[in-house]
Amino acid sequence: MYEVGYFYQSIWVTPVDLPNGAINVYNENFFRNLDDYYLEWELQADGEIVRKGMVGKLNVAPQQTATVQLGYTMDDICQDKELLLNIMFKLKKAESLLPAGHVVAKKQLTILPYKTPDLAISNMPNSNIKVCAPTVIENDVNYLIVEGEHFRLDFDKHDGYLCKYEINGRQLLNEGSKLTPNFWRAPTDNDLGAGQKKKVCSLEKYRDLSE
Repeated sequence: MYEVGYFYQSIWVTPVDLPNGAINVYNENFFRNLDDYYLEWELQADGEIVRKGMVGKLNVAPQQTATVQLGYTMDDICQDKELLLNIMFKLKKAESLLPAGHVVAKKQLTILPYKTPDLAISNMPNSNIKVCAPTVIENDVNYLIVEGEHFRLDFDKHDGYLCKYEINGRQLLNEGSKLTPNFWRAPTDNDLGAGQKKKVCSLEKYRDLSE
């Protein structure tokens, strides 16, 4: 639903001069300007907010694009960090079911991309460090357990799903949850008209009989 909401939004942002805070704002509406909205922005360096601000007046006519200056600089921001610009357009006043401050459009732009650290063994102070291979424990009744240095993975033997993921003693999966695939989508009128439900039921019945 969040993805659908993003593509349904009517305000779009493209970069002009991001290091100096310049962007283009396109109003996709046909009959409404952007006077009823304000813009909030924030700069994130490695996930931490280092700058934020607001543009209260957006003078962009329907089906038009205007350049907006956000008013920030990067003079004292570390150039070695991932730097992202988050932009949100919000309602000034409540409208119908939407309260004041509701986000009607948003965009994230990359100013400085994430730099993958160099993990080459040749660059380590001591390249002769022994690497501990993970241990696979198969004699447990319910789980296939993979243990290594600072991590543990448990796979449910009944369905094959990952049910425990632990790193440095921290659980990354909620208790009782599993990492499972989900390929289902809501049926459409085309599916119903083509009798897809009957075909699926017939296929499942055939599989049950064959087993």
